[in-house]
Amino acid sequence: MTTPAPTSDRTGGPRGALVVLGLWTALCLARVAGEPFDTDAWWHLRTGRWMVDHRTLPRHDVFSWVAHGEPWRLNAWLTDAILGVVGRVLPIRTTMSVALLLGLAALAALAYRLARRAGAPPWPAVVAAMAVEFLLTPFAFERPQILSYLLFAAVALLLPRALGGSNRAFAGVIAVTLVWANLHLAFTAGLVLTATVSLGWALRDRRFARPALLVAGSALAGLLTPYGFGAYAAALSVRGASRIIVEWQRASLGELRDVLILLVAAAAGWSLLRTRRYRDPVAVLPLLAFTVLFVDAVRNGPFLLLVAGPEVALGIASVRAPRLRRVLAPRAGAIRDGTCLGIAVLLVATLVGIDRLRPVDPAVYPVHAVAALRDGPRRGCRLLNEYDQGGFLLARLGPSVLVSADGRNDIYGEARILEQQHVLRGRPGALRWIAEHRVDCVLVRPDRRLRRLLEHRGWRVVTRDPSAVLLVPR
Repeated sequence: MTTPAPTSDRTGGPRGALVVLGLWTALCLARVAGEPFDTDAWWHLRTGRWMVDHRTLPRHDVFSWVAHGEPWRLNAWLTDAILGVVGRVLPIRTTMSVALLLGLAALAALAYRLARRAGAPPWPAVVAAMAVEFLLTPFAFERPQILSYLLFAAVALLLPRALGGSNRAFAGVIAVTLVWANLHLAFTAGLVLTATVSLGWALRDRRFARPALLVAGSALAGLLTPYGFGAYAAALSVRGASRIIVEWQRASLGELRDVLILLVAAAAGWSLLRTRRYRDPVAVLPLLAFTVLFVDAVRNGPFLLLVAGPEVALGIASVRAPRLRRVLAPRAGAIRDGTCLGIAVLLVATLVGIDRLRPVDPAVYPVHAVAALRDGPRRGCRLLNEYDQGGFLLARLGPSVLVSADGRNDIYGEARILEQQHVLRGRPGALRWIAEHRVDCVLVRPDRRLRRLLEHRGWRVVTRDPSAVLLVPR
């Protein structure tokens, strides 16, 4: 590996780098803080409340009339249970929003730490961490996923020591995997990381016993959940039923976010060539694996970023530009201060535009329709609703109204979701489907063709929100 040039003291060294990263993190947090509360977080909240009330795991669906009574394995049973308990003593939506922001800040620190652990100097590590954090913000939701990103970074930090001979780190990897398997089914990403790093370590050092034991121990830890082997089966089931969900679709060159993440992966590949780390399977195999996983499903982007970040930092550190250094070195302090000032100005401007922390935006959620369904004569109706609004309806209406879909795509399966989307779009046969399924309440986006078809058939509008219109038969 090429030895990086020492960082100039005129930039403030590690302290100056961390000041810039701190300001950048504050800016990213401010940007996330003003976004609406996540759509899927609602059904996690409702599930946690149900678990606390009934003191057991739901083994069958209890929230939807479409899949009512069908087998259901929670993808984050322990997280949901914690939410249910915390919700009894704290304002849970605010608590979740604050936890999200703290988690995103911790991810920035972990991305920096991963780069430093790989050998990158402070400033290249900060630049890479800033890029990683910025590209993580589109994935910042009040879901168990944020825990998966944090635990993934923790495993990445522990693995070199675990494979290098530390029994404490070895046990730490297995313990993190055990906790993670109960918090969120994305623990399988951690197993991929453990397997690829361990394989690379074995190939490089020609020592197979410890890597094999670490992989086996981590895989067994994933079985220590209420679902046993079902945890792995549930992870595959979610993937199989999710191909039509945006975040589960393949990376696209038509999406700027996807292109930027692929560019980070390409920069990591360039770094491997430049630093000659392409000869090290410990560096190459995880990057290849998570690039493939990201191309297959966009939601794997954060894992790829966390793997690629340290390599990008090392590549930046390896760049030698003597002329540019001579020009910039006398101005390093001014550049640092100007960067801090610019970020601070953007931060203030962003904070001024924030009215509330992670608001319940009527442009996203049908707040008036909820009131009508809860208090009006339509309480308990058979509701056809938009997929991404079902969780909000569950959280606000409880068992009084069963929804047709709510974000738990593994419960409904691809066929049922497509069938409902077909109906909501007002395609041929939509009205017949509504009649056959005895639907007597429809909550649909204002621009849907189904709304016009129902009004033409004599259905009346009960409430109007920017996000949805509630219609019932006359």
